[in-house]
Amino acid sequence: MVIAVVLVLVFTLGGGASGVMNDYVSALSSQDANKLREVSCKQISDKDFAKGVERMKKNTQNLKIEMSLAGDVKEEGDKASAPIKAKVSGTLMGQKLDQDLTGTIEAQNGDNGWCVIGIEDTKPSGGSSGGSSGF
Repeated sequence: MVIAVVLVLVFTLGGGASGVMNDYVSALSSQDANKLREVSCKQISDKDFAKGVERMKKNTQNLKIEMSLAGDVKEEGDKASAPIKAKVSGTLMGQKLDQDLTGTIEAQNGDNGWCVIGIEDTKPSGGSSGGSSGF
């Protein structure tokens, strides 16, 4: 009975790689910097993260990001990835945007559980240019 309750909580409240990935894309869409920091792997200092958040706020005041997972999460050992899609609209650094993007979100399972490493290979839907994004 206890195992069934734990499984229900994990699948309904989030957990594992899928849970942190969903939390990450949701936090990006709502521009929730605290949640992004919570589910991101701590690859930079808190001070540098705070500076990045301030830059993001300044440059994305009029930007709307709607992001979601676009397929299944694939776990291989302590690494996981999933396709994402995003709709970005508004103004970024003086440029008007209205673009659909695709990419891959990546996570790893470390000492403190699953965390998001970042989003890679972002490109316009149907496009061919790729690379790491600022997400």
